[in-house]
Amino acid sequence: MNICGILGLQFLRRKLALGCIAILWAPLAGRSQNSPQSPPLVDFSNDPCGNPMIESQLWLSVEGTVSEVIDGRTLLVVASENRHTVRVRIAGVTIEEAEYSKKAKAFLEDKLKSTTVNVWVIPEEWRRDRLPRRITAAVYPGKGGADDVASMLLAQGLARFEPPQPYTVSHYTQCQYRRTEAEAKSKGLGLWE
Repeated sequence: MNICGILGLQFLRRKLALGCIAILWAPLAGRSQNSPQSPPLVDFSNDPCGNPMIESQLWLSVEGTVSEVIDGRTLLVVASENRHTVRVRIAGVTIEEAEYSKKAKAFLEDKLKSTTVNVWVIPEEWRRDRLPRRITAAVYPGKGGADDVASMLLAQGLARFEPPQPYTVSHYTQCQYRRTEAEAKSKGLGLWE
């Protein structure tokens, strides 16, 4: 193939790529922020934790059922997909006092025992070890609950915030954990009595 043919193919590829982008972008570009058919945009400009949409880390949601609450921050979850049992340490919290560990365990048993949960894991870690025995992750009760288990524990004053391992939860979520802990502290709940 001569140089004109090569340049022609490159030109067509670029045009095709730009055309695809234009086709995909057109429905979005036509909407205005105030149009009745589009949902209102959430303004994160005043949120001290920033914008959760900016972070690019992707997590894999693994659905399962809580078979046992080991302690105030550890669960046994049976994955729905393959019936594999995984020991899940709840990311972002620590419980140092024995009294509150018992209270946190009772709280989790009440809220989660035999409940469906979604465990958010790092996809590479989950795929690298197809049947992991232990993971540290964010756990969301039910089918798409708003608050994760760490937030629930922090809101009740049953746990303290502990910076999690990198990429276990987003920076936005960590910031929310700090805010939830500060609110429980200001109300004098649990550990903060």
